[in-house]
Amino acid sequence: MKDKSNAIHIAKSLNKNFTVKDYVLPTEKKYKYDIIVGNPPYVEYNKLSIRPKTGYGNIYADVLQNSVKELKKSGVIGFVIPLSFVATSRMSPIRNFMYDYMQKMFVINYADRPDCLFDGVHQKLTILFGVKGQGKCEIFSSSYYHWYRDERQDLLNSCQVYPCIPQKQYIPKIGNASEYSIFQKIRNAEGISLLDIKNLAVDDSCKIYLNMRACFWMKAFSFNPGSKEYKEMVCPQKMQSYILAILNSSLFFMYWTIVSDCWHITSKELAEFIVPTQDIDLKKFILLSERLEKQLEKTKQFIGSKQTQYEYKHKECKIEIDEIDNALQKVYRLTNDELSFIKEYKLKYRMSYGAI
Repeated sequence: MKDKSNAIHIAKSLNKNFTVKDYVLPTEKKYKYDIIVGNPPYVEYNKLSIRPKTGYGNIYADVLQNSVKELKKSGVIGFVIPLSFVATSRMSPIRNFMYDYMQKMFVINYADRPDCLFDGVHQKLTILFGVKGQGKCEIFSSSYYHWYRDERQDLLNSCQVYPCIPQKQYIPKIGNASEYSIFQKIRNAEGISLLDIKNLAVDDSCKIYLNMRACFWMKAFSFNPGSKEYKEMVCPQKMQSYILAILNSSLFFMYWTIVSDCWHITSKELAEFIVPTQDIDLKKFILLSERLEKQLEKTKQFIGSKQTQYEYKHKECKIEIDEIDNALQKVYRLTNDELSFIKEYKLKYRMSYGAI
């Protein structure tokens, strides 16, 4: 009974001091708040008759900016916003604005598969908390969370954050020491980026076909599978199988999840993934890539849609992909624990183990 009485008292105090405001455009009345929370609309400028002058492109960013300006020093902000805030180059301006005004930020990142935060709305989301203040902004990030419906009740209680160093084009979705260590080993390896690998192809070039959209599996082939979603990548012929193996690996999947919008593969994701080129057993990767493509052909399903004739089942090739990651352990100087982490990364959801 006492708890109920306290709850009623708290509710009355909150209601008395609660204000609802529209922050899409700057407000004329300047009033400072202790706490600002919201779930702003996610609307592109091209759908508006009156567009904000900031040029962010989506009004959720304007709501963030205008809210922060009316927040007291040491005030707290809490918003549910699209994952693009942490994941896309386009949102660099609003991220930079937040770094200048906030002394601490926490970004907790959620997928839209297999379940989503809002019922019936498939939207990849970030829950953002921030404390306003001066000085260098400390940023803490979570991993990228997937969950099944029956795991929803523990979703918020089980989240973890880890100190994060923001990059120019994104905030890495890193939530633990293992992700951080592996991420750093990929970026600090001695070699050439996946984006620049084409520069090594002069007289002996060949092509790789990479699906530029992904969810739980990366899909790259030595031939065009017959879908417009695949883009040609040029590489030296002797490195084709090696690059194919990397692109299909769980290692690259983990890196892509940390860096990307978790839907597209762009030059941003390819530019910082470093491919070591010295002392690599290329013959081993020829065998591994051939074995994977053979199993993919064996397990593919005919669907005959306008987009493609066959659906390739990479989750039916987990053994072959694990062998690739085993070979990449030496290349990227991964520990045994890091290798295990990569092979088990998001496995419950990648393999649909919890699906009803």
